[in-house]
Amino acid sequence: MPKPILRSFGANLVPEAIANTDAHQAEVSGKEPRRSKVVARSPLSPAEIKATRKALKVSQARFADIVGVSAHSVTAWERGVRRPDGVTSRLIRLLGRDPDFIQTWRNL
Repeated sequence: MPKPILRSFGANLVPEAIANTDAHQAEVSGKEPRRSKVVARSPLSPAEIKATRKALKVSQARFADIVGVSAHSVTAWERGVRRPDGVTSRLIRLLGRDPDFIQTWRNL
């Protein structure tokens, strides 16, 4: 069975990398680091989550493995019982926009 993709990366990898890059740029340039703008997005609907999974042509269990959650969580999202957290929502949106991204990610 393939290893979970998201779990192989640190949960704080992206925010930490951004913070380190900004701090480094500020140090090199002598300027104050940029402040990131937080953009509020509407929550993913159950239909959007299911459509993304279907676009990837994977089962709920495999989709759960890809995004690093349990299959029970995916079922709850698709039924509207729960919603994915922020980072997971971003990943699902990315996969929805570009289903082929998963192949690129696997090759990293």
